[in-house]
Amino acid sequence: MRNWILVIVVFISSSLFVNAQSFGVSMSYFYPKNGYFASPIAPLSFHDLGVGFGDYLSLAFSMSLYNVGGMSMGGELPLGGIPLSLSDDNTPLIGPFLSLAIGVYPIIKLPLSKDKLELELKGGWLGFKNFNPKLMKGNMNELISDHQSVTVTSSEIEFDNKFGSGWSFGGDIIFFVTETLGIKIGGKYLLAELDLNLRGSYTSIDPLTNNLMQVNIDAPDAYLDYQGLSVNFGVIIKNK
Repeated sequence: MRNWILVIVVFISSSLFVNAQSFGVSMSYFYPKNGYFASPIAPLSFHDLGVGFGDYLSLAFSMSLYNVGGMSMGGELPLGGIPLSLSDDNTPLIGPFLSLAIGVYPIIKLPLSKDKLELELKGGWLGFKNFNPKLMKGNMNELISDHQSVTVTSSEIEFDNKFGSGWSFGGDIIFFVTETLGIKIGGKYLLAELDLNLRGSYTSIDPLTNNLMQVNIDAPDAYLDYQGLSVNFGVIIKNK
């Protein structure tokens, strides 16, 4: 019952998309690579708002507010002689946070069968801004401990939270159950980054002397790996 209520609420309040040929409602979910599931926050999600140029081409805009559980990082932490590669790790290190993602992209429409099945291809610029992101200290401490073979007692690491950007690409399949009403299923792959400029320090126990030692961290090349699959479901009504 809860799932059906959620679907009804999202259909009423989430993801309005409009262009010269159609309008409707949809919902989308974001699955970050090596991260935690990100759910949409209604009603601040809009997809494929745009202007049509004939029957087969349109320029669209999208805006979605996600509740992100966690995301991974890329780059390196220069710890001693052997840097710690964040790109090779599958552990989420930033989260939870709210993320506002926006996109601008063309849409190419390809009819697959007359008045029944339609394919939409899309791809273009992606930008995002995160709100109140936090470092997942437990995961970071464990990562450093495994790499340095020490026991990390605490870490104090800061990072920049600016505007990130990249690209998205994907498509949708639309099946028209009537002449004007269609079901829309598809998704996009998001591929973007945000420079974090990590800096700070961690305190650990020296395995040889059992003394506390403090190690500085300066990783200007570390970045948030804003990458993953966004899956969309919706209903559209075609203008005649």
